[in-house]
Amino acid sequence: MRNSRIITLLLLLMLFSFISEIEDKLKEKVSTWTLRYTEQLELGFKFTPLDLSSDSLFFSVLK
Repeated sequence: MRNSRIITLLLLLMLFSFISEIEDKLKEKVSTWTLRYTEQLELGFKFTPLDLSSDSLFFSVLK
């Protein structure tokens, strides 16, 4: 009984660690996308995000 509680606690710790890593990676990607978006706006382009799921963010330029 005690062993199962310890195992459960360890699994929960691993899960929270995994979630934290995913959160950090998402924050990094969003900040990269935001920076790219801001740079393009400063250059005077209007654009629409097409694909948020890929590693790089693609835009269609609407002049």
